[in-house]
Amino acid sequence: MHGGDIIGEVLIIGPKAKINGNIQAASLVLHGTVQGDVLVTGRCELKGSASLVGSLTTNRLAMDEGATLIGKAEITPDAKHRAAQQKPR
Repeated sequence: MHGGDIIGEVLIIGPKAKINGNIQAASLVLHGTVQGDVLVTGRCELKGSASLVGSLTTNRLAMDEGATLIGKAEITPDAKHRAAQQKPR
């Protein structure tokens, strides 16, 4: 955690997890619930039990049937550049 945000390299969020905050990672596998903005510089996987309410910026997205995304999604190779701009000081 960093100032209320979760920042990491490889994050796996379990099916019972409920996160209210922003996430920044190189890779994310989401099974649980996130309310906040998510920035993934590599691959983001939203599994069937996943729920994301907020904006998602990622390089690659895999979304299983049953997953929920409410908000803006931007899938772009630019995700790595955006992460470099947002690194904590």
